[in-house]
Amino acid sequence: MKNWRNVAKEFLESWKKKKEVLGALYSGSRVWGTNDKFSDIDIHIVLSNSAKYRVRGNEIIDKYLIEYFANPIKQLKEYRKNDFKNYTRIDARMFAYGEIAFDKTGELKKLQDKCKNELKKEFKDLPKLVLNLSKYELWDELDNLRSVEHSKHYTYSYCYNLLLNKTYSLYRKFLKAESPPPAKLNRFFDDSIFRKKYKMPAFPDKKFIALFKKCLQREKLNDISRLVEYVLEKTGGFKVDGWKLRSKPSYE
Repeated sequence: MKNWRNVAKEFLESWKKKKEVLGALYSGSRVWGTNDKFSDIDIHIVLSNSAKYRVRGNEIIDKYLIEYFANPIKQLKEYRKNDFKNYTRIDARMFAYGEIAFDKTGELKKLQDKCKNELKKEFKDLPKLVLNLSKYELWDELDNLRSVEHSKHYTYSYCYNLLLNKTYSLYRKFLKAESPPPAKLNRFFDDSIFRKKYKMPAFPDKKFIALFKKCLQREKLNDISRLVEYVLEKTGGFKVDGWKLRSKPSYE
């Protein structure tokens, strides 16, 4: 097999000739040095704002799977804006620490510098309305899981893991902590070298990680009950008796 960079360069030849293409950048595990035999080649193609299209696709060259994205600069800005609202910096990190394949006008270097600055920007606190509703949803889904477990229903594992994911999502946002994709979560928790390569700080609550891992390993109701109760306590406490949420109608 060829070197992956040579394969990527071959793929980009036709894109490079397009006048609306400003440049391209490699990202993902092959750039970070965390790849394995299943890893694809991630390529981001940056288009001028005159381009009235965006593309996401896959192509296999010499047994390498190439996953590519082509977007105008304004679209990339929108992606990063939405990421930040969801307490992630996925796109900003990809461009900040990706490897530039070519840069016709210098726009990719400017984009990299901008994304590095964006990585320093802190997330906002979760809105109180969102936090309060999310805490009720955790309590409610745990209550439903108890019912499913009692009835010995085959959906127990499915409901259990949905609740586990929701609990993790709420708590990391409350802590304003980033997280990698689920397939890399174990390395994020346990591997400091992995975190260093991705330039991601460790998850700030070690006790939560210990409780979370136990839930993953055993899928026991008592374990996830303790995890949910821990998160509810850490986020300000929760009592179902008398709970209410007052807000404006959505049509206003």
